[in-house]
Amino acid sequence: MKEWKNTIKKYVARPAYFVKAKSVEELRDAVKLAEDKNIKIRAVGSGHSFSDIAIVPQGGVLVDISKIDFFQLYSKEKTKLAFKEKKLVETGGGITIKKLNRCLDRENLSIINMGGIDHQTIAGAFSTATHGTGINLPSMPGMIRSIVIVTSGSKIYRIEPENGITDPANH
Repeated sequence: MKEWKNTIKKYVARPAYFVKAKSVEELRDAVKLAEDKNIKIRAVGSGHSFSDIAIVPQGGVLVDISKIDFFQLYSKEKTKLAFKEKKLVETGGGITIKKLNRCLDRENLSIINMGGIDHQTIAGAFSTATHGTGINLPSMPGMIRSIVIVTSGSKIYRIEPENGITDPANH
């Protein structure tokens, strides 16, 4: 049986199925597995959470997204005209803030406001509203313009505000 522990080793999960997803498609497959077997699913990344949120009920699926850590410039062909001149990036939810910072630096970009820990995954930082000390600067969710999620039914959606960056005709 596979075992997962959070960073401080306080919480331990022993799921029936432990999936180390390397892509959104593999994440979708994990969701489908949980639905097909009618069992609970939880996701983990770096394990920085100090709560028991990642502990999947016995017999469930635990999916580790830390290998979904790609970094690329967002396709100009996919963006609306108003965003074509901006340098936007797309990352996997499992990329750590440390790796993201290094990738951004190579593109002469940076995170404008971040917390004091850099081993969190971007998905964890986003979902917990990680923030820095800049009073007039956004927390992590405020810096994200588009997000891809996997939902029940193994559906994949890209979610953006009404006037988002992606041109639906070219996506």
